Amino acid sequence: MQAVGSLPQALAWRQADARPVGLVRILIGLASIGNALEHWAALDRLLAPAVVRMPYFGWLPYPPRAAVLALVGLWLVAALLLIVGFRTRWAGALLTAVLAYVLLLDQQLYSNHLYLNALMVLLLTIADSGARYSLDARFGGPRDQVAEWPILLIKAEVAIVYFYAALTKVNPSYLAGDIMAHFVNDAVIQALPAGWPVAGLLQALAIASVLVEFFLAFALWFAGWRWLALLAGLALHLSIIFTGGAALGVPDIPFTVFALLVMAPYLLFFRWRSPQASARGAIG
Repeated sequence: MQAVGSLPQALAWRQADARPVGLVRILIGLASIGNALEHWAALDRLLAPAVVRMPYFGWLPYPPRAAVLALVGLWLVAALLLIVGFRTRWAGALLTAVLAYVLLLDQQLYSNHLYLNALMVLLLTIADSGARYSLDARFGGPRDQVAEWPILLIKAEVAIVYFYAALTKVNPSYLAGDIMAHFVNDAVIQALPAGWPVAGLLQALAIASVLVEFFLAFALWFAGWRWLALLAGLALHLSIIFTGGAALGVPDIPFTVFALLVMAPYLLFFRWRSPQASARGAIG
């Protein structure tokens, strides 16, 4: 019984480097701003008088339409405070509450990006992500270590996102390139040289995307594969951002927000050298 009880206790007391956690906090805060701007219009449309609402819970009140600006303003202020790390835990708790409120307000507001955003902010708040690179650290003194278990959960969430994103694509329609044909901007297809097998290319891209996502779900956990995983993740998300939007080469904002949410925690997988070795590089 002692051996069984010792594992949770050991996990609860283990510590992680606070530096990458502080950087992830800043990037997730930036993603939160992007999500606020994206959902501003959606909130305003939902609260219009003629719109049929689909609440999750009857007891959760809808804000008046005139209060949308105040709600989004609170969202933006909390995200900014999280980015600069001022009263970080209070800012994180406030931002988590706002994100959860909007997420649970109505089924028409649901977004995987918003759900992931709320979960990341919650775990960063629990982890005390203001220990480094923050105003809290500037005035109260930085700390080198934070609790590791919330960080492990963030890393696990990244792996889960990639694994199930790949798993849901393992179906005949996606693997045949049918979904990819609707996703890729028409300008991309038109830019291909005449005679190229478009259907075969779309099928190859579809299969490649599944393989890359499965690879990322596991490779980030292994030191020998992390740099390759970083390059693969950058290639995957940049291709989505610049080819999946309204116009070829114009970044798609929702996909950019998602890339920030899922790629910022890559920093947590790398081994950071001690401050004394910083002159030889930050991570390895």
